[in-house]
Amino acid sequence: MLQTLARARRIGGQTGHAALLVFFVTFLAFPFYWMLLTTFKTTQDLHNTANDPYLFNDPPTLHHLQVLQRFLSLRLDVDNHLQWHKSAEVLFEEF
Repeated sequence: MLQTLARARRIGGQTGHAALLVFFVTFLAFPFYWMLLTTFKTTQDLHNTANDPYLFNDPPTLHHLQVLQRFLSLRLDVDNHLQWHKSAEVLFEEF
């Protein structure tokens, strides 16, 4: 009887530990899932409150990634220009 009770207690503890682990893994992984899901949604699909937020109501798109790529390349160009401008100022200050 004691062995059965000890075994039930051990199985209950392992089950509780596994349930807690599943809860925290799901809780921590959800933002990455949401980020991946919204990356490929259309803007209209994101802003329409009648749509289910967990499903693709419109076909997936790469438009947001293209916008991000254009923004980053523009920012890189601006950063390079500002760096060149600062270098030119330092160089010409000596004259």
